[in-house]
Amino acid sequence: QRIFHLGAPFADWLRKPQSISLADIRQRLGLPSGKRTILFAGNIWAFNEVKTLKKLEEAIEAKELVDCCILYRPHPFQHQQEYDLNYFEQNFKHVYLDPMIADQYRNAKAQKQDVVMKNNKVAIDFGHIKEVFSLVDGIIAPLSTIMIQGAVCGVPSVGIAYTDQANKQYRQRYDFEEFSIVKSMPGIFMALRSQDLISSCWQMLEFSEKQENRDLLKQYLIIFYINRNP
Repeated sequence: QRIFHLGAPFADWLRKPQSISLADIRQRLGLPSGKRTILFAGNIWAFNEVKTLKKLEEAIEAKELVDCCILYRPHPFQHQQEYDLNYFEQNFKHVYLDPMIADQYRNAKAQKQDVVMKNNKVAIDFGHIKEVFSLVDGIIAPLSTIMIQGAVCGVPSVGIAYTDQANKQYRQRYDFEEFSIVKSMPGIFMALRSQDLISSCWQMLEFSEKQENRDLLKQYLIIFYINRNP
């Protein structure tokens, strides 16, 4: 009667052994073989994500990011983005939409509404997220908890820490104290300006190549939380 469950459920899922082969996961996601894969994880708040995806697409085309593809997972409760491009009008060659959320995202864009998940399982399917983490070489995201979730699995991240004029009201969230945890992690590379994004991706991919770096990232989380919660 005096014992209570605390914490977030995703950590349990993320620590479970992976039972599906990477080839099967790649096929399920519709991703090309032989490419380094970067997860672009969207944010619930307004942000010019598709413009950023287009910048990454252009970098891959120009061989600035070599042998890469992007898996785009919009936030399952994403607010309508007034100033962004329409994803479905871009004819991306190297960017792939997460099939788990594709229908809801497509419907929301067609109706010019916020993304609303009709099936709650999609939004909290940490088994699917764990499969994605087991495959990708890195994550790009505006500062969010998915970077911590990735770190649990040893996946490094690039944190987008800039906004444009249209979304400047969201700039203050990058200064929140809780994000100091993320910023201090090994394997977390902060893009403070738009022009820093591609070079930060280089750093992330280089870090990801060595298993000892991935292990260091996971170990950092363990040490941090033990020290913070004696």
